[in-house]
Amino acid sequence: MIATLFRRPLAVAALTAAGLTAGCTDRAPASRDTGAANNMRAPVSDTLKGPGVREGVWQGADAHSSWRATIDGAWITQIDEVALFTDSARAMRQFHFDSSGFLASAREEREQTVYGNKAAPDTVHTLIELEWQRDSLSRSAKRVNGADRLLQPYEVDNLRAHADDLRRIARTGTTTSSPGSKP
Repeated sequence: MIATLFRRPLAVAALTAAGLTAGCTDRAPASRDTGAANNMRAPVSDTLKGPGVREGVWQGADAHSSWRATIDGAWITQIDEVALFTDSARAMRQFHFDSSGFLASAREEREQTVYGNKAAPDTVHTLIELEWQRDSLSRSAKRVNGADRLLQPYEVDNLRAHADDLRRIARTGTTTSSPGSKP
């Protein structure tokens, strides 16, 4: 179902993700534990063997989403996620992992309403696309309402940390993350 959502416009997909509520805000970079990152490259350790899928929910300190992991053999190859936030923002994220278990790409489409002091509320569409070669970022792009914008380093760090968190959850078969995690 989530893979189908990535082919639909964001607003329709967000409505399809009924039942998701909660929030998140962009924050400073999450700390990276390289040991944990290396553990993310390990094969799925339970009896689930691909091809197959595993679905669940992610719950952080201020966010809630549903995700679907695609498994090939003992490896997670893709994670699709749909989230709704307390500030009425909606996001769809897709993470791809290469055959060695490295994060190969991340894509986030976000729609949120922004309120100004004098102007009427405005809808902002943000698209972030990232690609890695092995463990090095090779391409990055951010577009806001169709215009190129500067991608902040913390945005890259937060997406990467979130992908690692989702992957850890999918590998262990748990349904929630630690309360301190940030999307």
